[in-house]
Formats: sequence, structure tokens, C-alpha cells
Amino acid sequence: PDEKNLTMSLGRVFATNALRATSRSGARRNVSFTPSTENPAIARAEYLSQLQTRLAAQKNKHHYDQAEDLAEASKWLKVSIMVAIPLCALSSVKDLLFGEHVHRKEGPEPDYMHIMNKDFPWECKECALFDRQCWAECRANK
Repeated sequence: PDEKNLTMSLGRVFATNALRATSRSGARRNVSFTPSTENPAIARAEYLSQLQTRLAAQKNKHHYDQAEDLAEASKWLKVSIMVAIPLCALSSVKDLLFGEHVHRKEGPEPDYMHIMNKDFPWECKECALFDRQCWAECRANK
């Protein structure tokens, strides 16, 4: 049972890693692991060896110190400000010069604008809450 479980779990690890490798965009690992199916002990040894190699490579990666992190953050803050502020200003000028804000035409609305499944729950049952003209007409008719 242990050999079967080990083979199944190694197969599951392989399938998961293969799925991640195909769906991942960006950096990809150069090391891939194909388990040996003949002997579970050999497959486990290969897997552990590959895992130890990967962990050693991760530990040897260069980590930036706090000053370098601060300098990098400062650089991207400056770039963002130098791009975002002019872009917002140009967008505002474009909207003021060329943008038209079209309002609804005055007069009666088309029938499809007044589809009601049930009446409103206040005294003027056919008037929308902020429709002053309808409220005035409703109160004048009462």
C-alpha cells in the first residue's frame, strides 16, 4: 500500500506541476521532474534530489536590502507621478474641449421607460420618488 500511495502522490505532483507549467505566464522553471514508475524507491529518491536542488537554488537568490528596495520604490513612484499627472491633465482637457455630455430630451418618455410590475409603495403609486412634476400632478388631481 505504501508503494502504491507513493506512486499515486508522485503522479499527482507531476500532473500538478505539468498543469502549472502550461498555465503559468512569466518566469518558468528550467528544471522539470518526471517520476520513474518502475521503482517507487528510485522515484522518491529522484524527487527528493530534485526538491533539494530547487530549494538550494531558491536560497541562493539575491535579495535586495532595504535601501535598494526604497530606491526602487522611489523610482517607480516618480515614474508614476510623471506619467499619471500629465495623462490626467490631458484627459481632462480633451473632455472639456471635445466631450459632449448628452442629456435626455425633454418631453414624455417612451413607453419602455415606464414598465412597472407593481405600483410604488407611497401615496402617488405611479410616480417615481424624485419625479417632482408627476408628484405635483398627482397631488393636484386629489
